[in-house]
Amino acid sequence: LLQQWKEEILNYAPTLGETFVLEICTHLIAKIKTETNEATLNQYAEMLIALSQHITVDERNSVVSQFMGCIINNNLSTRKVAISNLEKIKDLGQTIFKTSLNNITRDLCDKNPNEILSFKEAFVALLNFRGLWTDAEWEDLAGLVKRMLDLSNSEAIHAYGIELLKEIPHATKYSSDLTSELIVLAKSASSPKDKEESRKLLVDRKAMLD
Repeated sequence: LLQQWKEEILNYAPTLGETFVLEICTHLIAKIKTETNEATLNQYAEMLIALSQHITVDERNSVVSQFMGCIINNNLSTRKVAISNLEKIKDLGQTIFKTSLNNITRDLCDKNPNEILSFKEAFVALLNFRGLWTDAEWEDLAGLVKRMLDLSNSEAIHAYGIELLKEIPHATKYSSDLTSELIVLAKSASSPKDKEESRKLLVDRKAMLD
């Protein structure tokens, strides 16, 4: 029904009243979290972003926060549509965007290393906005990388942990805290590539300190 009447709802949103528009937005958020068809999801997202212009700032902030939470939703299609609309969501409110971005980054970094490989696209998207991160987000990312580089994890997790480590600025204390994990991998990793990458990172970090 929402798809069928999309144009009509968007055209009449200004006269429908904030309460009714908010109800539609709430319903759209619920649909976005569970829908699997990407074409349908894109229509829902387009409609949600357009309708958000017609509700109060506080209500809009709630919509932005919920929509951005979809970046780490277990539904891959939901994650994709949230990621693809980040720039448009940012235009709805800079402050709530930054707050939500940082909260989601920290939530993602709290995940188990075994889950992380499924969220590579989410990390790429969040790292694109790293300029909005605070020390807390960098610290949480370093904590995740530390767990990923544990020798007991798989080669795939080690490799992605190393990839994420490269995103952490060399000069930060969070980067230097990972030296011991790199030393262990350089000596004992089962993958020759992981050994080599770990050694290179150790050399790079030593050069930065010299």
